Amino acid sequence: LRLGLRAALGEDIQIVGEGNSIEDALVRLENAGTVDVILLDLDLPGKSGLESFDVIRSRNFRGRIVVLSHHSDAATVERAIAAGADGYFSKEDSAQIIALLLRSVLAGHFVLSPAIQSAMRKGDHSNPVRALTARELEVMRLLVNGFTHREISERLNIPPRTVDFHRQNPKEKLEAESLVDLVRIADRYGLS
Repeated sequence: LRLGLRAALGEDIQIVGEGNSIEDALVRLENAGTVDVILLDLDLPGKSGLESFDVIRSRNFRGRIVVLSHHSDAATVERAIAAGADGYFSKEDSAQIIALLLRSVLAGHFVLSPAIQSAMRKGDHSNPVRALTARELEVMRLLVNGFTHREISERLNIPPRTVDFHRQNPKEKLEAESLVDLVRIADRYGLS
């Protein structure tokens, strides 16, 4: 997978290091200088991948963290999002798809790979948040974290009207009457 991904990324994305454990990755991170994104496997030896988010952030890492895992169950994906994942990709995705999605994350987007979206749709439907598209989820997450329409528009590079559209859909799908309702739902399902 690493070799295929390295080839698919080409020369426009520089890989500054690889690690076989979170400790190894942290050493490489400190020696690498500026790093824009970490592609994190949840099954590294040592600390669990979800615990790794706090460890990485405690090192003042300000880049993006994307999970690459064979775990596609909704509960794990939701916990990773709640921990601060900027994307979640499946090891079932091809290296070319992962490279394409990674470029989208680097452009400032929150991304769930098609394999993850499909797995979540097939899973337990007791969580209404699963009805949201990746873009609706991304806009909702920014809204409940205090971003204004203009800030969301700039961050996601989409027109304000599109922000309004992606704000209205979650309200309808989740039967929320206000932003306060969305915040409560986001908090209940670990999205805030």
